[in-house]
Amino acid sequence: TLLLMHVVAGAIAIGLLPALARRA
Repeated sequence: TLLLMHVVAGAIAIGLLPALARRA
């Protein structure tokens, strides 16, 4: 379960990075 949460968190971070970069 912990590994799954880590993978999901990583996918979300990768998905949000471009948006955050554009907003910055």
